[in-house]
Amino acid sequence: MGRKIKDIARPPMEGELLAIVIRRLGGDLVEVKCEDGIVRQARIPGKMKKRIWIHTGDILLVAPWDFQPSKADIVCKYEMRHLNEYIRTGKLTQERVDRVLSLTKEL
Repeated sequence: MGRKIKDIARPPMEGELLAIVIRRLGGDLVEVKCEDGIVRQARIPGKMKKRIWIHTGDILLVAPWDFQPSKADIVCKYEMRHLNEYIRTGKLTQERVDRVLSLTKEL
């Protein structure tokens, strides 16, 4: 069989941002604050909808829309173990993670 969806996490690619969930908006929408400081409305894709639960304070990887920068798609949900592994292997910097974690203090 294939990998389970909840075990799939990958490092950020170009154009993708780390974000933290501010609140659920209902349906498949959440409000997130991205590492660039912009609050966006993010959409939970169908493959994640009933498989991965997203709560306030969760760290996500989002891809902002090109044609409407105030909205984004959720790519994956991170746990601290994922972030620590990417920092250790050099795929992510500690400063970038700290910037996102500091957003929780502003909530």
